[in-house]
Amino acid sequence: MLNRRTLRIKAMQAIYAYMQAEGSDYLLALDEIEKAFAPDLNSMVVQDRKKLEGQKKIATLMFKEWYETRQFDTEETDKDIREAVNDAIRYYQNQLKKDFKLYGSQMVHAVEKIYDHYLSLLQIMEVVVRLIENEEEKKATRFTEKKNPITKYSWATGWCKSCSPTNRTSSALSGVILAGVPIPTRSGIGTKRY
Repeated sequence: MLNRRTLRIKAMQAIYAYMQAEGSDYLLALDEIEKAFAPDLNSMVVQDRKKLEGQKKIATLMFKEWYETRQFDTEETDKDIREAVNDAIRYYQNQLKKDFKLYGSQMVHAVEKIYDHYLSLLQIMEVVVRLIENEEEKKATRFTEKKNPITKYSWATGWCKSCSPTNRTSSALSGVILAGVPIPTRSGIGTKRY
């Protein structure tokens, strides 16, 4: 059944997933800035690692400023830093749009599936009743009886209660195999089966 409570739950699940994805997109945008200022190992020109590290820190601070205020200082004269920050902002906004569409469509799809889940829950009782009826039929049509009931062995007297007097053992230490379970004897494992 579709009610307001179920719809609220689905909406809150989608909002929570979107907020989590927003945090992940923020971290991915910072990774993009880091990649932009990573030293090129294949370059034949020697690169100044300290300068790249400083540019990365400035670009990271500018992106964090933009993230909090949605604007950043455009007075930065270094073209590479501005390009890296603008690329990170574009990447972040594109990822947010994709996530918004994804979680919105997932929410709608989940709401459309609620009625199907409700019908499947109603059918569970029918399946359980059918299984019980099948088990009852099997019990009613079974004609086999248990063969060789488990023989009781008296440890105190040392003999088998269902055995004939000739099969009695002399002490509690000797034993027999009862229902396929070996019982130790003085000479090892017993060999008789009942």
